[in-house]
Amino acid sequence: MRVISKGKATGKEFGKIKSKEKLKKMKERKEQINRIENAKKNAERRKEKELAMQEKELIKKVEIIDFVKNNFIVLKEGLTEKRVFKMHPKLNSENFEKMQNLIAITLYGKEVYLKDINIKKEAMDKLVFHIQSLL
Repeated sequence: MRVISKGKATGKEFGKIKSKEKLKKMKERKEQINRIENAKKNAERRKEKELAMQEKELIKKVEIIDFVKNNFIVLKEGLTEKRVFKMHPKLNSENFEKMQNLIAITLYGKEVYLKDINIKKEAMDKLVFHIQSLL
């Protein structure tokens, strides 16, 4: 003989209660999965930002010492290297003032504009003279 509890739902009502509980558990699982995924994405973003900051710090340490025969003489990590500069095709006599935004050199595998690098005054004067002769 089975004893039936009077306070417990049976039949359709029991099914409805169970389905609501199941939906609630599924929502909680989804939220937990989303929290975990967001935490992973945030960690990746933090790593990318940190790498970008390290690259910027390395670039800040680089200094352009001189400009000789279409090449920059660059002091990088205590060593001098030659670097060829790349002019933007839109550089002309009209936007010559924005020259530092339109000329780049390759450092650490990326093109870096002159505005982001320390340049000695003499090197800049030589570059200006060279570019004016080209335009």
